[in-house]
Amino acid sequence: MSTRILYLSIPRVECRECETIRQVEVGFAAARHTDTRQVERYAPELSRQMTILDGGRHLNVGWELIQDIQTCFPKRRFVRPRLGQLRRIALDEIAIGQGQTDPTVGLDLNSGAVVFVGEGNGADALVRFRLRLKRTQACVEAAAMDMSLGLHPGGA
Repeated sequence: MSTRILYLSIPRVECRECETIRQVEVGFAAARHTDTRQVERYAPELSRQMTILDGGRHLNVGWELIQDIQTCFPKRRFVRPRLGQLRRIALDEIAIGQGQTDPTVGLDLNSGAVVFVGEGNGADALVRFRLRLKRTQACVEAAAMDMSLGLHPGGA
């Protein structure tokens, strides 16, 4: 496989109204990064087959870039899931350990992805999540939860 490298100067533009300077968005490149989204998805997969150094050699980049991707990619990918396509959700409290606060977890039933983790196990734990759903204009059609009074409004 031959590696092709593309060097591209990405212009910056200034808004005349608010005087904010921004970098022009490039569809195939990750924002504020020197690699593409494809590389960011591919590099973590390489770590299952080879060392960071070998992954860098394979992609013809420095091992530091591979290490940065492996460190940052999960944070960017999983910290704030996109909720706009959320249609079916499961909510439940999970027990962590004795003496610790049990969190409330929300799962996307279509993808299986965790879309919410809230502190506590009552309806109050869902307040921030409800606000995020409202902002993203998600159209949740169905929600599954156990019959515990903890998550139901007005419950104990």
